[in-house]
Amino acid sequence: LKDEMAHYAADCWDAEVFLRGYKWVEVAGHADRSAYDLKVHMAASNKDLQARAKLDTPKIIDVVEAAPVMKKMGKALGGGAKVVKKYLTEMKKEAVASLEKDLSTAGQAKLTIDGKEYTITSEMVEIKKYQKKESTYPYIPSVIEPSFGVGRIIYSILDNCLEVKGKGKDKRTLLNIPAVIAPIKAGIFTVTSKEGLKEIADGVRKSLVEEGLAVQQDISSTTIGRKYAKSDEVGIPFGIAIDDDSKTDKCVTIRDRNSWKQARVPIVDVPDTIRRLCRMKMTFEELIKKYGEFKA
Repeated sequence: LKDEMAHYAADCWDAEVFLRGYKWVEVAGHADRSAYDLKVHMAASNKDLQARAKLDTPKIIDVVEAAPVMKKMGKALGGGAKVVKKYLTEMKKEAVASLEKDLSTAGQAKLTIDGKEYTITSEMVEIKKYQKKESTYPYIPSVIEPSFGVGRIIYSILDNCLEVKGKGKDKRTLLNIPAVIAPIKAGIFTVTSKEGLKEIADGVRKSLVEEGLAVQQDISSTTIGRKYAKSDEVGIPFGIAIDDDSKTDKCVTIRDRNSWKQARVPIVDVPDTIRRLCRMKMTFEELIKKYGEFKA
């Protein structure tokens, strides 16, 4: 309702998110401030704060303006001449036409400015008419003001991304945060503690960090299934497994958190692959089409 909005707002609306525990909850408020702020500044400062945009096609406009003859006006009006000058230079086309009519018929015109009356004669003002080419047009930029509560947004992301998948022994809890906003982009895991796997894992981690990707590395003796489960729970979108075959075929297994599908990818391709997956330049299905699905 109009009386429920701030004085500066032309319109207001809320953004809501459905949360499992609370139903629909407001997470952001938006106010259309229109051009309120600049208009107020312009009125208080007497400065033109309009922006100008380029016209697709320049146009010719007819200009009619009242130009004060200050030598005559200053002598007749004294200190009031500046007030009348400002008033005349800001007159609209229709007002200038009306002033011209009064001056031509009566030889003078009366102007009321801020409650005070001034009389000007035809010799105090020159009515100018000419054509001008305009390539731009003025406008006052409007402002949309969003107001977000970070806590509610983070909670909404977590609530909507939390998922329980599978049944019985295969039951898993995962946080399917989209890869593009996931804090940690990939988990690097050794399948066993055999010699040589840690060095490969370190090299993969270094290559991903150099790409600006945050990763988590686990080379403990925990089973690979448990490592995957732990990374799923904290929202890591991709798992990279290094096994004994990695020492000979120079490949690793990349696992997708949401589908649990896997692909065998050359180590040299891993940084670009994870970067493209995280930036939504490639889907995991496209990755499988390129390298084939890997089933252990």
